[in-house]
Amino acid sequence: MILSLENWVSLKKLQREPASKNETADLLKNVDEFLTDSKSTTVSNNTRFNTAYNAALLLAKVALRACGYRTAGSGAHHFDLIWSLHETIGTPSDFSEKFQKFSKKRHQSSYDAIPVSDKELKGMIELAEDLYRRVRKWLKANHPELLEV
Repeated sequence: MILSLENWVSLKKLQREPASKNETADLLKNVDEFLTDSKSTTVSNNTRFNTAYNAALLLAKVALRACGYRTAGSGAHHFDLIWSLHETIGTPSDFSEKFQKFSKKRHQSSYDAIPVSDKELKGMIELAEDLYRRVRKWLKANHPELLEV
């Protein structure tokens, strides 16, 4: 069951806070850099995977911030950002399920030294690029004022 963002506020998972143009621009600049870096073949698959994952996570943050919320600093903020996409930009739940699987893989590669396969890397980069297109389109349609710097 997916809760509304206002329900997340009452559960102390989110806080209300307006977004700014400068913050949005800075986050999107980092996303652009991360997506570029994720395609660099001079570093390991693990590094590239983590960089693509970070790009996707920042995109979820951009959407949440554009809606006037931020995570409340709980230990589960990655989970919260991933699942907020359904409420912010309207991604289907299977998108968040796939993203959550990649989150688990990022944890395994970072903390358990489990290598990332070429297929997993390709899937994470594709998800991040797809989310980039979705968030940019959604921002243009719903919050164009945040794109005007």
